[in-house]
Amino acid sequence: PGEIRLANLKLVMENSYGEQQDHTFIKLKKGATTGYDANADLTKIVNSGIGQVYSVSEDVDYAANVLPVESQTVALKVVAAKAGSYTFSMPDGTDGVTATLVDTRTGSRTDLSLWNYTVELGKDTYAGRFYLDIDVHKTPTNVVVTEGDSENEGDKMMKFIENGQLYILKNGVIYDATGKVVK
Repeated sequence: PGEIRLANLKLVMENSYGEQQDHTFIKLKKGATTGYDANADLTKIVNSGIGQVYSVSEDVDYAANVLPVESQTVALKVVAAKAGSYTFSMPDGTDGVTATLVDTRTGSRTDLSLWNYTVELGKDTYAGRFYLDIDVHKTPTNVVVTEGDSENEGDKMMKFIENGQLYILKNGVIYDATGKVVK
């Protein structure tokens, strides 16, 4: 592929003052490099007092980072301006690739094309704790969300195909087509 847009990694913090959010953008483009390119990349301007997320490459903090079209790991930096609950999401999807958020402290790996990741953070800057594993060869497709069609009214269930395999996400548990628990 020539160009893939990993749209809008969003960080939301909720506290007694309401919801604050910040975004970073990652785009994969043929011919791009991992270094800073003034014609493609945007550096992050730190705004104290709010939670922030940005990608980091070669010691540069990016609000928008254009990278080569290849599977790779992208370091993230998170500034938690206040202690609280922070949620990572990709509300616009991942446009044909899998973007897995890794939390090195908890060891969790969350496919942001399927669900969000929420974590409690203290007031601090977190460099090296979070990163995105981007896989251009693995893509979820045909995601269909259904509600209330299972044996218990109100259950939420998502059916999706990943690499040609059918999976069902129900109440936070992933099952394969045979009903075996996958995760």
